[in-house]
Amino acid sequence: MKKTFFTIYLFAFSLLAFSQEDESVLKKDIISADIGLLSVWLNYERHLSGDFTLKSSLGVGFGLEKGSNIDGTIYSFTPIVRAEPRYYYNFNRRIEKGKKTVYNAANYFALTAQYLFKPFITTNSPYRTYQGEASLVPKWGIKRTIGQRFNFEFAFGVGLSFSKAETNGHVAIDLRFGYYIK
Repeated sequence: MKKTFFTIYLFAFSLLAFSQEDESVLKKDIISADIGLLSVWLNYERHLSGDFTLKSSLGVGFGLEKGSNIDGTIYSFTPIVRAEPRYYYNFNRRIEKGKKTVYNAANYFALTAQYLFKPFITTNSPYRTYQGEASLVPKWGIKRTIGQRFNFEFAFGVGLSFSKAETNGHVAIDLRFGYYIK
């Protein structure tokens, strides 16, 4: 009886001692910081259900503008808020193939809704009036974890941007490197 109890105890202890994070389901809460080509972001991704998450982001974008009708170069720093529901369509297939899925590393479809506020720091220009701008962009993207805490994301989409003055179509490309805080 003592040997059976001891064997069960060792087995249970080994499961607890050597268990790793469960990669078979999307992670419930992820907090990360990213650096993009012209932006810095703080993100919170929340698992909703199944293969769906909601990624919320606060960022600061850097912009520069130069043209034939502009004297010099215009620089601006713009606060950005973003909400992005995501559907990870190949998460289970990556698990079946034995690929890394920690921190929701998979391909996804997303619908990005973002708002760019009026820049809080900008050079003066008589040729440009700054105002807020909203956009709605369906995207396809990939998210990969590098090592234990670093990530890489690439997303591409075509959508619309809206301001008081006009509505325009635009191409959106996200290229980010980040660090998982939680």
